Amino acid sequence: MEDEVAWYAAASLQVGTKTLGPFALDVDAPVTIGRSRRCGICSTDERVPRELATIRFSHEGWILENERQTVRGRIAPMRVSGEFIATRGGALFAPRAKVLLQPAEWKIEWDLAVKIVVTITPLPDDPSDHLLARDKRFGEQGIGTLAPRKLWLTDEQTIRMAALYAPLIRGDERAPKPHYVAAAVLAGCTADQLKSTHQNVRRKVNVGRSADSKITDFEELGYHLIDVEGAIGEDDLPD
Repeated sequence: MEDEVAWYAAASLQVGTKTLGPFALDVDAPVTIGRSRRCGICSTDERVPRELATIRFSHEGWILENERQTVRGRIAPMRVSGEFIATRGGALFAPRAKVLLQPAEWKIEWDLAVKIVVTITPLPDDPSDHLLARDKRFGEQGIGTLAPRKLWLTDEQTIRMAALYAPLIRGDERAPKPHYVAAAVLAGCTADQLKSTHQNVRRKVNVGRSADSKITDFEELGYHLIDVEGAIGEDDLPD
């Protein structure tokens, strides 16, 4: 029948030596793998892209899509290995490539700042014994791993950073720029006060980091505050 599931599947995520899963994949909606807290399978390791890959059910099989977003804009082809791929060592697929997976065990690898491996395996007809991986709406958290130390912001810092990074929080696809004047009006402070708070928060985030891992980019700091730390979000936006 057309509405029957061709095969249920589970996915595991390995980042370096640490593994999450396996989790049953949601057949009703796409499942995203990455660092964003909205991902159904989520790693808080900062070396993992915000959105690494998406897996969605179809009646022909599972469709794996290599996402475009990578850490620091690095191009990240994925290597796919499985019994339906004849190429020794697997085949490489560029960002935005889509691969239809037939019933089998699959291994998908990305060689970034850390080696990332996703393993997909068939499940019996009843996948209820496994935790279900499902993408989350904003404000809900994905299935997390190894949480970093939590960043503490004052109420004032929280309001000001939420105002400054409002485009990211709201999901604006365009990369935000530091519009201090407009954000200061939203936060109820001056542009100079907002700049000073931004610098203080950045220093706080970088405490204990090595020189080559310090966050200096405006947008990257915003993603860190929103997706990694969960320090600011929709509920923190000024009215």
